[in-house]
Parts: sequence; structure tokens; C-alpha cells
Amino acid sequence: MTDDVYTYSDGSTYKGERKDGKRHGKGTWVRQDGMRYEGEWLNNKPHGQGTLTNPDGKRRSGLWENGKFIAAKQEVVESQKLQSSEPVREEETQASKPIQQTVKSKKPIWKRWWAWAVVIIIFIAIVVAGSGNNEEPAAEPEAVTESPEEVAAEAPEEAPKTTETTPEVTESATLGEKNALSSALNYLNFTAFSYSGLVEQLKFEGFSHEEAVFGVDNCGADWNEQALKSAINYLDFTAFSYSGLVKQLEFEGFTNEQAVYGVDNCGADWNEQAALKAQDYLDYSSFSRSGLIDQLKFEGFTSEQAEYGVKAVGY
Repeated sequence: MTDDVYTYSDGSTYKGERKDGKRHGKGTWVRQDGMRYEGEWLNNKPHGQGTLTNPDGKRRSGLWENGKFIAAKQEVVESQKLQSSEPVREEETQASKPIQQTVKSKKPIWKRWWAWAVVIIIFIAIVVAGSGNNEEPAAEPEAVTESPEEVAAEAPEEAPKTTETTPEVTESATLGEKNALSSALNYLNFTAFSYSGLVEQLKFEGFSHEEAVFGVDNCGADWNEQALKSAINYLDFTAFSYSGLVKQLEFEGFTNEQAVYGVDNCGADWNEQAALKAQDYLDYSSFSRSGLIDQLKFEGFTSEQAEYGVKAVGY
């Protein structure tokens, strides 16, 4: 095992134990945006006791298994934002006082001489108009110039109300739904999930079924791409046949179509996978040539792939 600092192509770094070029043992991985995992690793995945700290300050500390968080409750740390908001509110309150005082210092309009002059002039004009001939009432029809049809014609002005029925997700969501969405995004930034797998993970975190479904429905994940990432992760962990990897992804909750997409695009050399699997079996137990071929075929490798694998390990 090695214990040094390694920088990946995406800018993230890892300092700790490695085995065969993979994170293995104890170490700390840090991404450029501040996401950090410190703890135990197995074949490039968090496995054992560890703590994941998200860029927003939330932590998950406890037991991990094959990259999935399986024990302990979510911890929320660093309430600095909440604390810093109190002085802001105080400043805003203090800043509002001078404004209120300025408004109060203005002289009421009814105390100004010119306002009374205007009122008197208007009153005189009304009296004079009232003392004229009786032809003025002809203006009364103006009060009914808008027919019901014309009023109805103005109805389209109410159209903007339709926009009020389609608020943005963040505006209509409950606090629990917003937090479920945030947690879903954090998980997807760390490892791959199927739709149902992510729902179950959020429910394990304590979110209700409705909150978990909301978070997963709105996280924007491409489940085909998630299946592809999961397939690559599995191949980093151990060897699989084509059909074996499809079944594994389906077990994780991916649909058959998603699983097939992931396996079709993972770039695996199935002959090499057969060779790796053959070596794994020999590291575990003794096999005859025919017995090893049968075992590989049982794992889902074709006869040609099994023959290649057996030959590659020396049979």
C-alpha cells in the first residue's frame, strides 16, 4: 500500500492509502467544490467508517458499504449563516428607522395653504356649474358607456393569472421536499444511483416517501447515465460477464433498458473480464480446467470468453 497525495484529472485530490492504484484503506478525498470524504475505502469506494462533508456544510458520518451510506443519522453542521443573519436583520431594522422618521417629518398636506386654495377653487367651480342650465345632465350617459360586451372584452387582462398556477419547483415545494432534493443532488455528486435506489436512500435518511419521490423526480438525473456510471463502478470493484452485470444493475433498481444501456456503453472487454474472473476464482480455490470453464459459463460468460479466460490464467 502507498500513502501519498494523488491528484485526479478533475482536480480532486486523495491523500491516504492505496492498493493497485485504487483508494484502499484510510484516506481523505477532496473535490474542488469543497466536497470531502474522510475515512475508510475499499477499491475506490467508501467502505467502513467515514464522514462525507458536502459543500453546503452538511455531514453524513457513520458506516458506508460499497459507496452507499448505510448507518447513522444525517448531521447538519455549521450554523454560521443563521447566526450571521441576525445582525443583518438588526441592521435592516435600524436602517429602517431613519426612513420612518423622514416620513413622519414631512408636513401633512392638509396643513399647507395651497392645498386649501385648491379645494376652495374646486368647490366654487362645482357651485357655478350647478347653477347653470339643466342641459348638463346629458353627460349622465357617460356612466353607462361601457356595455356588458365591452366589459367582457376586457377579460383577457386576467390572463396573467395562469402564470400563478405554475410556480417554480422551489417556490411550491415544502421545506422537507427542498431538503430531499438537496440531499438527492449531493448523493448523485458522490456516486451513482438508480431511481428507486435513490428514493430508498432518501427514505433511509428519514425523508417521507412523498419527500423522497419529490427530490428524485426533480434532481434532473439521466438514469441511463447513472446506470453507465454504476456499471463502471462495479467493474472497478470486480469482474463481471455481460449478462451478470446487467443482472447486477437490475438488482440495484435500474430497468432492463437502463441496465443494458449502461453495460453496452461501459467499454468492457468481456474476454479480459473472463480472465480477471478466472484469476479471482483461482485466488479463492482450486479448479480443474473444465471446472473453471463451467464456473465462468455459470457466471454468464460465453464459451469463447470462458475459454479465453482459462487460457489467460495459464490453463
